[in-house]
Amino acid sequence: MASADLTGSFARPDPAAQPAHVEIHAGTAYRPDIDGLRAVAVLPVLLFHFQIKLFAGGFVGVDIFFVISGYLITQIILSDLDRGRFSIASFYERRLRRIFPALFTVLAVTTAAVCLVLLPTELEDYAKSLMAATVSFSNLYFWSQSGYFDAPASFKPLLHTWSLGVEEQFYLLFPLLTAFVYRKAKRLLPYVLGAIGLASFAASIWVMRSNQESAFYLPHLRAWELMVGALVSLGVVPQLRRRFVREASAAIGLLLIGFAIFHYSPATRFPGWTALAPCLGTGLVLAAGRSGSTFTGRLLSIKPMVWVGLISYSLYLWHWPVIVLQNTSGFFFSGLPARTTKVLVFAICLALAWFSWRFVEAPFRTGPKRPSRAVIFKASLASSILAMVAGGAIIVLHGWPSRFKPEALTVAEYLHYRGTNPNPARCFITSRDRYEDFDHDRCLTPDPTKRNFLLIGDSHANHLWSGLAGLDGVHVMQASASLCTPTIAQRTAPAPGCARLMRFMFDEWLPHHHVDKLLIAAYWKEADLPYVAQTLEWAKANRIEVVLFGPTVVYDSPLPRILAESIQKNDAASIVKHRLDSVVDLDRMMRAVANAQSTRYVSMRDEICPQGDCRVYAEKDVPMQYDYGHLTEEGSRLIVDGLARRDTFR
Repeated sequence: MASADLTGSFARPDPAAQPAHVEIHAGTAYRPDIDGLRAVAVLPVLLFHFQIKLFAGGFVGVDIFFVISGYLITQIILSDLDRGRFSIASFYERRLRRIFPALFTVLAVTTAAVCLVLLPTELEDYAKSLMAATVSFSNLYFWSQSGYFDAPASFKPLLHTWSLGVEEQFYLLFPLLTAFVYRKAKRLLPYVLGAIGLASFAASIWVMRSNQESAFYLPHLRAWELMVGALVSLGVVPQLRRRFVREASAAIGLLLIGFAIFHYSPATRFPGWTALAPCLGTGLVLAAGRSGSTFTGRLLSIKPMVWVGLISYSLYLWHWPVIVLQNTSGFFFSGLPARTTKVLVFAICLALAWFSWRFVEAPFRTGPKRPSRAVIFKASLASSILAMVAGGAIIVLHGWPSRFKPEALTVAEYLHYRGTNPNPARCFITSRDRYEDFDHDRCLTPDPTKRNFLLIGDSHANHLWSGLAGLDGVHVMQASASLCTPTIAQRTAPAPGCARLMRFMFDEWLPHHHVDKLLIAAYWKEADLPYVAQTLEWAKANRIEVVLFGPTVVYDSPLPRILAESIQKNDAASIVKHRLDSVVDLDRMMRAVANAQSTRYVSMRDEICPQGDCRVYAEKDVPMQYDYGHLTEEGSRLIVDGLARRDTFR
């Protein structure tokens, strides 16, 4: 989910193979604590991706890497400038030696593996991401796709290369700007970079108000994180000569990093203000170590931490494709307990990372036999062309469908289903929309000739619209937003559009407008229950009749993929293995909350799974759900028609 080592730094230099200035600037020699800091960055990322709850904020490892990268790259550039040896060719030679060998090895192996398991539509998507990764545009490609924390992201083997894109785009201009300012007005360099960093940070805060995905993926909105490291390298933080100050700074820095790792979660509004903790924490650790020895530095310098730090780039590159392959098809193991599988897959990641570091990374960077600059540039160009050709061929072949049975391909087409909402108005605003995009007039105007229902919630409310719109004698109004819990108060800070929409609905619209029924639906969590109870109590006090929809049936993979795989393997029994059991208890608890307020409750689990036998098709060859849990239009109509026949909406 996040960035690789990306640092552009180099492991412990071999004096016989490259000049000392590669890792040294202003008298600062190789620092093993920085390799330890890389371990602090990469391990939480892995553990977050392995869904270890304690590391729910492990995605901030990317931000730690960004700061380290800014620090070390600036040291390298300034070291060369100080000696009059800086050149763009040398700079990009180092970047290619650092980034491309391991990256293209991972791309080649991953491409071969996914051709064995991905369905045609998935393979086409992969091919596009392969081409984007090849030219360091992954962040822009995935920015145009679904959000980082969305369920579909779990099936994109190259998603993690987004951070490489951010860095490489940043380093297109940074060395040129640094060299120009250094040569024209050296003393102004900290001010220039500081101003750019502040502008980037301010822009990130501003964009976070309306578009979290842009703040997450776009390089100019992440540049301030690299600038934090650059400014530390420039000595903006003065030398911490007093031991107590140095020790305190390093300890506080590590605590800030730990706070983000253990306190944040995918529900945290990130980046923006929240990215300050890991970035400033990393900056403090780097600044303290730059000034002298600290306990924190010695802790980070222990051999196991340094070892993980040395292989961190390869570890980051390999871990996500390995996880995706395992989760998608049980590529490595099947039938083992989940915990055992995670341990074994983690071991595979470590083994691949060590092998890649030892036999791919190191030979290209150090030693007397390392390739010349000309060879590096030619090999990088050739590898890029091959990767682009491979991606293009997959797209031209439409994902190589001849690998699968026709029946499996028919169902697999729903992997590209986007839940087209037949509601012509803007009654469902996505995470990229603003509150102002909500069409009040068309979405909240009652029909005096019909009964008026109001549907509020998130995408799990929106997918009911298709069915509800077909009810006789009913006019359905709608106010819904992506990732938006339809309660008076919410357990986490919602997106600005959601917050304003829910405040408007509960504080202004509902108290002054009559609705025959208020339909509430969402992707519920157990932590929502107290807020649901509070909302139902409020509705009862205001004499608003509510129909509460419970949690829907969910799967660990998109249902069309599960169905296609079961058809391909002729194993219908495998479908149930992918169904998550957590809904059962939540459904029971939510029913109890509704009953306590005498609220009509619709168990979506009972509707989808009458007598415990879950429907997976709404019609012939039409899946009930098009992803992990959202209903297709046919599935929505099937559910609502059944409810209408039982007079649920009378």
